[in-house]
Amino acid sequence: RHLRNIVIIQADVLAMPSRQCFDYAFSIGVLHHTSSPRGAFDSVVATLKEGGAVSAWVYGRENNGWIIYLLNPLRRHQTSRLPRGILGILAYAIAAPMFLILYCIYRPVGRFPQLAWLRRYLFYFDYLFFLTKIKFHEQALIIFDHLVPSIAEYIHRDDFARWFEENALEGIVLTSRAGNSWCGFGLRSASTQKHTD
Repeated sequence: RHLRNIVIIQADVLAMPSRQCFDYAFSIGVLHHTSSPRGAFDSVVATLKEGGAVSAWVYGRENNGWIIYLLNPLRRHQTSRLPRGILGILAYAIAAPMFLILYCIYRPVGRFPQLAWLRRYLFYFDYLFFLTKIKFHEQALIIFDHLVPSIAEYIHRDDFARWFEENALEGIVLTSRAGNSWCGFGLRSASTQKHTD
């Protein structure tokens, strides 16, 4: 409120009210919770000025089979329907033993070179080691975040790459984060504007 050059707009990402007006647009953890992740991305790109840039982070389909086939059905049919208070208690109940496992096993294996050989035997190592760097409360919130949404899509890398390519973005950079999600960056050129208009 105290920043006069900031305007906050709440809108449907699939029907953005602004077009070609932003220098930079980003979406962190939103697109995969929409009814049309690709359509939402296209809508975000349409808000960029010529020379504007877009960044996006989505859940990856790769290395997430256990979530897709075990957690997703449970989330869709059970946990997304629970009252938020009960779901919060459940998230903390799951986080408590997970926190101990992460700090007693994953953290030492990730930090000490002598134990590096164990990494290949530990389930979901890259991501779970990443979680050792954050506090217990934040771990519980991440669990809550996985259990609460009614929609969660997991995007193949090749499909994510096509989102950028088919929007004629330039300077495309795609990277994996912790082996289970995708980050992407691209620039909108004058030719991109003609392609999307």
